Amino acid sequence: MRYFLFLVSFSLLIKSLLAELVQISWEATPGADTGVLTYLIKEDYKEQRRYLDAILEALETSKNGDIISQEIGLNINDVIVGFSAWESRVGAGAQTYTKVQTIQNGSSIDIPQKQKMLINQYCALLGYLLRQEAVIWYFQDKDASNLEETNGIEAKFHAKLNEGEFQEVYNQMHSEFNTWNLAPGYLQDGFNVLNYEDKIANQTFLTGMKNVFMHLNQMGLGQGLKNEKTFRSVGHYLANNWTNFPNGEQYQEYVQDRKLWDWAKEMRKWRIDVVNAEFEPNVIKYFLQK
Repeated sequence: MRYFLFLVSFSLLIKSLLAELVQISWEATPGADTGVLTYLIKEDYKEQRRYLDAILEALETSKNGDIISQEIGLNINDVIVGFSAWESRVGAGAQTYTKVQTIQNGSSIDIPQKQKMLINQYCALLGYLLRQEAVIWYFQDKDASNLEETNGIEAKFHAKLNEGEFQEVYNQMHSEFNTWNLAPGYLQDGFNVLNYEDKIANQTFLTGMKNVFMHLNQMGLGQGLKNEKTFRSVGHYLANNWTNFPNGEQYQEYVQDRKLWDWAKEMRKWRIDVVNAEFEPNVIKYFLQK
């Protein structure tokens, strides 16, 4: 009996200590309502990628992290550069990964509140520095069994998707759901999608994505679909309305340390804005706006 109880306790302990990778999805191109480098939004992938590379260099980004993660103490496992998708267009985007310890929360898994706060802080600082309309983070609860809560799906292919194929994925999703708000998130060997649309039930979302996969497979994208899986996403969608909050006040809510926020303002001024000046067609106008 004692041996049985030990095995049960040990099994629960191991399950509570399992680690998951949190995926942070972001772009470098400033949001449309910021008034900064607005021409970049309509530029092709090549130009957006050139800007993204300059931002990555300004942030001193490596596989071990960047200036933000080092400042707040968040361990970064990897940074992958690829495609982003928003408002019908495919551009340049990045995925940052950090490993977290999970905890059991009923039949699902979660992460400790302190870890959530740290990841939110990182995303808020990143969103403020880069003047992003939103930064998203999430990890996959693979044990989710309730289809009504299953709001994510992932597809992997036999070959890496190119820009045109990634655009086709986005187009097929639009054809199925009649919205551009459902957008694919880049993976090295495929993509994943989260259902943030209140008007689309998760079961409808999953059924629709199965149709999308069928069409993509028929077209031979990525040399064919390798595998797929569904999941419940655990994470947060952080956003700032730059028209109503031009100083990033909605992001600042996640950064209570005044010194840290002052640090972010300095980093944006001396690192990000220097890059922006290099990409501004009218440099004189840019500095007059400052």
